[in-house]
Amino acid sequence: MNTAPTLLSIENLSKSWGGVHAVRSVSFALKAGEILALIGPNGAGKSTCFDMLNGQTTPAAGTIHLLGENTTGRKPREIWRLGVGRTFQITATFATMTVRENVQVALVSYGRQLFNLANDLAEQNNLAAQHPDRVKEMLALLEKIQRDGRSRPR
Repeated sequence: MNTAPTLLSIENLSKSWGGVHAVRSVSFALKAGEILALIGPNGAGKSTCFDMLNGQTTPAAGTIHLLGENTTGRKPREIWRLGVGRTFQITATFATMTVRENVQVALVSYGRQLFNLANDLAEQNNLAAQHPDRVKEMLALLEKIQRDGRSRPR
């Protein structure tokens, strides 16, 4: 039995447009350390389900709890501020900006502040102090990109 805390809980989530039921009574829970897949054929409602999780679409019924907090019907930026992001098959980076600048745009969006990677992050920035693992991951990514000789996102 997994005693890890529940990170995401979906209860009876539903959405329809007219007579078309895109998502009907979907329920699941994701605990810390688990990997969960949402699979199905085209038109099965996978994207609509993710749209509701991220606040792009308001559910007609059901509830969404993230870390125990009800996020049902919240705006996407409110959910983003809780640490939930979404990627699409086609990435949308800013092609004219460096990788570092793209990472900083994400950090500004998430933490509403910018930091200088060359300085001591823990002292410079509360975001870095609160999320040291994320900072380490970003620094490792930037170092890898620099080693590979790439300066712009592809």
